[in-house]
Amino acid sequence: MNRFGFVGRRAEIARVGALLDEGVACATVWGGPGVGKSALLREIASSPRWAARVVRLGSEASLDAVLARVQRALGVGAQRDDAVAFASVVDLLSSSSSPLFVDAGTAAVDVVRELVSVLVEECPTSRVVVAARVPLRLSFEHLVPLGPLPLADTCELLERRLSQQQRPAPSAGAVARIAEISGGIPLAVELLASQVAAVGADVVLQAGDDGGALEPLEHALRHGWAQLSEEDRRSLAKLTVFRAPFSAVAASKVLGLEARPTIALLSRAVDAAFVRLAPGGEAFTLGGAVRAFVESTAGELPAATRDAHARYVATEDERDQAARDEWVLAWRWCTRAEGGALADAALALASKLDAPLLLQGPPALHREVLERTLELHPEHPRLLACLGRQQALQGANEDALRSLASAARAAERRGEIELQALCDARLGFAYRSLGRLDEGVVATVRAERMAQRAQSWEAECGALEARGVIELAQGRGEAARETLARGLSLARLAAVPRTLGIAHANVGLAEYLLGDLSRGRAELELALAIFDEIPDHRLAARARAMLTALRVDAGDATSEGEIRATQSGCVAWGDREGELMAQLALARRAARAGDVDLARQRLADYDLLFERSALGLHPLPPESLREELSARAASDGRRRVLRLDARGNRVEVVGDAAIDLSRRGALRRILLALVESQARGAPISVSEAREIGWPNEKMLPESGAARVYMAVRRLRLLGLEAVLVTSDEGYALAPDVVVERAD
Repeated sequence: MNRFGFVGRRAEIARVGALLDEGVACATVWGGPGVGKSALLREIASSPRWAARVVRLGSEASLDAVLARVQRALGVGAQRDDAVAFASVVDLLSSSSSPLFVDAGTAAVDVVRELVSVLVEECPTSRVVVAARVPLRLSFEHLVPLGPLPLADTCELLERRLSQQQRPAPSAGAVARIAEISGGIPLAVELLASQVAAVGADVVLQAGDDGGALEPLEHALRHGWAQLSEEDRRSLAKLTVFRAPFSAVAASKVLGLEARPTIALLSRAVDAAFVRLAPGGEAFTLGGAVRAFVESTAGELPAATRDAHARYVATEDERDQAARDEWVLAWRWCTRAEGGALADAALALASKLDAPLLLQGPPALHREVLERTLELHPEHPRLLACLGRQQALQGANEDALRSLASAARAAERRGEIELQALCDARLGFAYRSLGRLDEGVVATVRAERMAQRAQSWEAECGALEARGVIELAQGRGEAARETLARGLSLARLAAVPRTLGIAHANVGLAEYLLGDLSRGRAELELALAIFDEIPDHRLAARARAMLTALRVDAGDATSEGEIRATQSGCVAWGDREGELMAQLALARRAARAGDVDLARQRLADYDLLFERSALGLHPLPPESLREELSARAASDGRRRVLRLDARGNRVEVVGDAAIDLSRRGALRRILLALVESQARGAPISVSEAREIGWPNEKMLPESGAARVYMAVRRLRLLGLEAVLVTSDEGYALAPDVVVERAD
């Protein structure tokens, strides 16, 4: 809702509210551009009754892009593939009673339809409200059409807008005529009101009479365009290069004008309603509809404009991370420049992007920025160090070793001792993850010596942290405690929040493994609070995994959904160590509940996950749980019995509650296929499961794989986890499961 207040739409608001109360899976508010779909969605979502977030999509044309936008809006990082992406969103929806509001914007309707369809299928309790230009054409969709405002409401909205201008208020008759020109389109009302403020009601009414055949929104835009000179139009078109709010200084740099003519141009553009003052009055913005109109009218931006924008954005320091998307666009332009003409600007932009992409993702974009910029600057030590750090965080430790070693050598050649020390410290962590502990000790000793020469508390802390976790892996508990305590002291002196959080997390992990669960919990909670405050979503996910595992070991009441949400957070960031910690927590939880078979299956999944990783050491030793389960298995010869009727509508693992699959066609068909495959002694592949679950339905391969992943995951969550196994060949029933057919 804007500062003029929300007007009208009481019937539509009541209709959406009634549909949500009825628990319908999807309500779609649809109508043409500018009709007020987004405003209506925000108005409903802001009500205390729903208190929900609105996920605003842009021009996304792929499922990956839509998921990334949804995850950012819901507070998680982007996922490494469609399957786990859907899992993280479904987990969030399952744990919340609030509906999800999706403003589809100009995103491809097919992608939005696929997103909503899968979310509703895999989370039957979810309620999704979509604002879109056309219906999604889903069988469970309830439509709420949104047309123009009635004349009375249009007049009220126009009067509110006109009340803010300096000119005398038009007569009631003039307001009614302008409202008619707008056709009841809220965006046209806003634009026409700006025109009244600029040129007066009489001029606007005359223009309306002359161009009555035009659509109201198009008319309002073209009328404003007509108020500008040809030179102003060319300049305004160049300003569409900005995606974030921009200052007059930024505009002058891109336009190549002095300050005075730039300010005059911006003033005329504001008067013509093409440019608006951002909140605070110190920056300017172009709205999405206005930008689209200008771009379609003026054509492609000149290369010289993009060059000037890229060079300016690379060097300016007046904007914060809100301009990240603009930095990315400028960086992409720089990397495409022929002959490396913008190589230096690309380097500056990559340096700007490193911190926000490290903390908030997405990881794939972060890696792309570093790798492509290194093609222009192959021996740049800081880029190599950033790439090595990112590779290590994602578990690609062999790659990280090469990048970090190259960065250390390049830093040494340039005399950058502190950077050399940081690279050696990160080498220590990578060696520890690979199980090459002796080499790790050598790297950390070298790092500590370099850090002391550079008088860098942060680098020395990193060296001690790496050595401490290596000593922990060597079984030298007391030495690790002492080393990590020294590292924590230096982290406090360095006063770098991320470094301090890492130090607390490592102390917490050490105390956890050494048996002091109380202190371990306290340290991990401190680390998590720091990471959430920064915010560093990647390290927050790792800290949650550690803390969740500790709570399970301590006997705290920890739900399976909570553990799985923690695991999804780690998967989203490609954090294999955190994912393994959460998987082991799931196995320990099953063991604590006395379900030995389920614990054994989850531990087997843990082992498979570890085998597929590039790790040399387990992040949390599973040996004690393995011994516990072996001892229990020796004294318990029970076998799992899966009982189902002929059509698979009613299923139960004997001893547990029955499951009704009569309304879950895809799940039922896949389960029956798994039962049949047991007799053959061969699992069903992903492609076979996709065809069985959704016969004759056309879909992209990645979408099909995501559907299968989610279907099997849903079967597990419904209570069949202990009887299902996953392997490289596909899906199957566990070998010791006995299938009984009920009448």
